[in-house]
Amino acid sequence: MPDLNALYKQDAPTQGLVVLGIDTDESSRADAEQFVRDNGLAFTILWDEGTRVSSQYRLSGYPASFFIDRAGVIRSTVSGAIRRDDMNERAKQIY
Repeated sequence: MPDLNALYKQDAPTQGLVVLGIDTDESSRADAEQFVRDNGLAFTILWDEGTRVSSQYRLSGYPASFFIDRAGVIRSTVSGAIRRDDMNERAKQIY
């Protein structure tokens, strides 16, 4: 999350990068909100009640990252953790 937050802060103003975090664990929403505050996350967190979004994207594990271009086309996906340099490279490919 810190790397994702740093990428967002770096590229949102100049590249129009949008980051949406999705939280699916309804039982710990208060904990998740505290995590967002404690870590100063600048991007939007969506609360996926009923896991509708997760189902639509066919998530099989967490974390998962989707790199979607301005036309709404998924250009790349990563299951599991992603390194900052890989995140930067994938983001640059869709700018």
